[in-house]
Amino acid sequence: MSDNKQPFFELKPNTVIDAVESIGYLSDGRIMALNSYENRVYQVGLDESEPLIAKFYRPQRWTDEQIGEEHRFMAQLVEQDLSVVAPIKSDTGQTLFSYDDYRFFGGIQQLRGAHFLSHDLWTLGICWLVAVVCCPLLYRSEHRAKTAAAIQENLLHASASR
Repeated sequence: MSDNKQPFFELKPNTVIDAVESIGYLSDGRIMALNSYENRVYQVGLDESEPLIAKFYRPQRWTDEQIGEEHRFMAQLVEQDLSVVAPIKSDTGQTLFSYDDYRFFGGIQQLRGAHFLSHDLWTLGICWLVAVVCCPLLYRSEHRAKTAAAIQENLLHASASR
């Protein structure tokens, strides 16, 4: 990496894939940039496996000790069953990896947004059943209200014409 003022100037897709493969994963060549304010985060497709999330730290922003503290904290959160993307540990327990002067970690788990109850098939079936049962009832009550209004109007009209 050169001393370019843009810290991620040379972080190209091939570099990201090569970095992931340098820690023992075989990429299928798919890569997608994910939202991140400070660092660079990518979803890297793996051959015959779930995608890996690779986070590349901004050069000269954090020390290795600070990043290590973050990784230990995330491991503690995982132990307490909280949803975080914990870094992958190598056989030696290492969580921070380097490739071509970039420091990164990989996480296998990808967190997705909240799924509401209406997003599963059982709830869909229940909602459909409620709609099928309630629709005729609501239609009947609406029809009754229109009929009652029409009768009342006819009575008023009839009494006015007498």
